[in-house]
Amino acid sequence: MRIITYSLRNGVNSNEYYEAAEQTAAIVSEEGLRELAMELQAFKRYIRENNIEVLRSDVEYLMELLTLGVLLLRYSDDAVVLNQISKQVLTNLVEMRQKGGSLKPSADFLRGLLGTFVLYSEHRPELVSALQFNTKNFTKLLEWLTAAGEFSQEVKRLSSWLDYAKGLSDEESSELIASAVSFAIWFEEESLKHLGKYTEGLEAYLENVSETHRWRENLIFCSRQRLEYHLNMVGAEIMNKAYREDFIKTKRKAVFLPACIRKRIRGGCKAKEKKGVLYCASCDLGCQVREIKELGEQHGYEVLIIPHESSAFSDEKVPEGELGIIGIACVTNLLAGGWKAKSSGIPAQCVLLDYCGCKNHWDDEGFPTAINIERLKSIMLKSS
Repeated sequence: MRIITYSLRNGVNSNEYYEAAEQTAAIVSEEGLRELAMELQAFKRYIRENNIEVLRSDVEYLMELLTLGVLLLRYSDDAVVLNQISKQVLTNLVEMRQKGGSLKPSADFLRGLLGTFVLYSEHRPELVSALQFNTKNFTKLLEWLTAAGEFSQEVKRLSSWLDYAKGLSDEESSELIASAVSFAIWFEEESLKHLGKYTEGLEAYLENVSETHRWRENLIFCSRQRLEYHLNMVGAEIMNKAYREDFIKTKRKAVFLPACIRKRIRGGCKAKEKKGVLYCASCDLGCQVREIKELGEQHGYEVLIIPHESSAFSDEKVPEGELGIIGIACVTNLLAGGWKAKSSGIPAQCVLLDYCGCKNHWDDEGFPTAINIERLKSIMLKSS
């Protein structure tokens, strides 16, 4: 194992990490639900009165408000200087990429060039007092996130908050946005205290990312800061609890694995492909996919290897209560992945990869990743 950005392991396993993440999530939930109670209740009234969606739990809306604060801290200075032409071109390229087909490589190439020029900044804003807490800059943030092409689920969730803020007075909307930022500042310090030891490797990685990923379409994705990693770590714990009851009630359950978890073997992986999804052929005793497949068979879970994110969910919504999944992913994909599954009618639980190592983003050669099997087993057992 080579640590690139993060590692959940302290010695031989990640048990200690999961204890720390659970404790941190409890602290964040308690603090947020107390400090932002008025903001959350007012937003829920807006949702109910305008029949926007079936009301969700307070802690789910809390995660959205925290996400807003984190993204404002991270990207607001870049967002306010993005010009309209660049924004429109990048947004069109994102749409072209999402359609797939023969134009996707060209779209990615152009996104890499233009994104490096106009989206990426090595400067991370520290002077929060310089931020203007208004709906104009909130709008610019969502436009920047859309142009970046890496935040579709975040944009979807935060759009309702923007619409809500626009209906408030200037003073009220400024107070709402300032509250989100203030909570994010508190969260940054608190999460670093509890989870910082697991993301120490990220600092060295980020020192060189502008060179190693320059002109590549995944530059923004690979430039995520420790604050964003910690947001996903805590979010994973909070959302697991929020979705657990719906997950348990589902008729069918499956485990979605990333391709990077497969062991490198002579002759290559023998998994069988069907409609863009891979099914383990149990070809190697030492491969963790085989171990997970056998565990799934014991507890009634289908195990699928998802080589591409686009293969994970179809555009058609799954009937409520039909399918629940345990998604395995690296830290930076967790919140967005859970939100995407939920929007498809699939309540998800997640288990983090103990470290990243995929060839697509993190390592030129790539190496097998792994998960905490005991953690996976505990989720399966609690749902049976």
